[in-house]
Amino acid sequence: MSQLFSWITPKPELLITILGWLVTYWFVIRAQAKQHKNEINHEIYKELVQELDKYAGQISEFSSKVQAYKFTKSFKHVGTEKQAVKRWIDETMQVGTNLQFYKFLQKWESYEIFVQDLQKIMLVFKKENDKVFEEFQNIFLLQDPEEANNKDENSFEARLDALWELSVNVSCYLMDFKKVLQNYFYKQYGLKALKPRVTEDSRFLVLTEKGLVETTK
Repeated sequence: MSQLFSWITPKPELLITILGWLVTYWFVIRAQAKQHKNEINHEIYKELVQELDKYAGQISEFSSKVQAYKFTKSFKHVGTEKQAVKRWIDETMQVGTNLQFYKFLQKWESYEIFVQDLQKIMLVFKKENDKVFEEFQNIFLLQDPEEANNKDENSFEARLDALWELSVNVSCYLMDFKKVLQNYFYKQYGLKALKPRVTEDSRFLVLTEKGLVETTK
């Protein structure tokens, strides 16, 4: 080793060249590691959003189907309301049981190490989504919805309106959650953070990285 240094020392230009190579190599390795991390972050973000988009379509179809109850009453004047309601119940139960939020949860859990800082908002979002399925079960699975409709149409419709509002809220929270994910995964690139949704009515909340908050104009 001493012979090597004694050979290099009289040649400072060689020493500078070697140091230059070492520094360049260090920067290349560092850049490659950073690029690899960026690619991983992008893939995780993309897969989570893709799963959210799939569920957004399902919850949107569900809320539309729930609201369609009002349309079935238009069959009353032609005497086919009972048949229309029965068909609507079957279709709504099918759409409701096909809600696949669990698939997003599976994707989330597979990337848990990368999203630990977002566990709180994930729990808030899950809680709001659980309200939808719980009320769906209460109305359609734990009782006879056709009998409940025949017994008290106004009460049945009021419960459907509440279920519809819960599902619409979840649809809005889905959009909010996607903003939180984008800000979380891309904040390191110096991109301007997306602002949270602003509601005109204080009754409606917004899902941010802090949870459900009130943001009104």
